[in-house]
Order: sequence, then C-alpha cells, then structure tokens
Amino acid sequence: MISCKRCHEIKPQDAFYPRNLVCKECTKARVAEYQRGVGKQRAQAAKRKYDQTEKGKAALAKAKDNYLNNHRDRQRCRWAVKRAVKSGKLVRPNSCQTCSKTCHPHAHHPDYGKALSVEWLCISCHVEWHKNNIPIYPEASI
Repeated sequence: MISCKRCHEIKPQDAFYPRNLVCKECTKARVAEYQRGVGKQRAQAAKRKYDQTEKGKAALAKAKDNYLNNHRDRQRCRWAVKRAVKSGKLVRPNSCQTCSKTCHPHAHHPDYGKALSVEWLCISCHVEWHKNNIPIYPEASI
C-alpha cells in the first residue's frame, strides 16, 4: 500500500504508474486539466506558427488534397448545395430545423447519396448529430 502524494489516499501498488508516487487517478486528472488549459493553448500556438512556415503550408495543402481525393462524394454534395442555394433551388432558413434557434444553419447531409436532401442545423445540433449518428455513404466510395 502506498500513499498518494497528491490526494493522500492510501492505495494498492497497481493504482500507481511505475516509479510514480502520484496515483493514476490524480495523474489522469492533472493531464486532462493541462490539456484543456495551458497545454491546449501551447499546442494551438505551435500549430499556428508551424502553419506559417513553408513546410507547414505544404503539409496543409497535401492534407487538403488528400481529403478532397478521398471524399469526392462529400465534396460533390457540398458543391451541389452551394450551387442550389445560389440559384434559388434551395433556400437556407434563418433557424435550425432541430432546435429552432435563430442562426445561419449548416446544410447537413445525413445521406451523401442524395446531394440536395439536407437538414439545416445550427453548429451545436450539427456536432451533436455527428456524435450520435453515422452518415450514409454511397456504395461507390466504399
């Protein structure tokens, strides 16, 4: 049995990482706190700095090209909706279809096989939809 240096609870040896006098629970809480706070800020600052370099710009361009090449069906659907909204075939509402919040909603494709069949969702509802559901992809992209 070992006493944790942070929470001062006495716990069995397997509740500690090797060569560490702070228990796993306290270590995980400390790391999570760091990653949400100053660690996240430092990582974002480093990423912004890297993205401004030639190597960073090349990496971003390559990643964008890879995404577009690997997800052509999604890109075609986005372009179809953009053209339809611009031509007036589709009308973007002023509120979310799920929560009725007044906003500038996103065009969400639950089924990428139906390019103009979209749901108009606010950002929070869109994120929540993707947490709980998986979009339908056409057979050609599998």
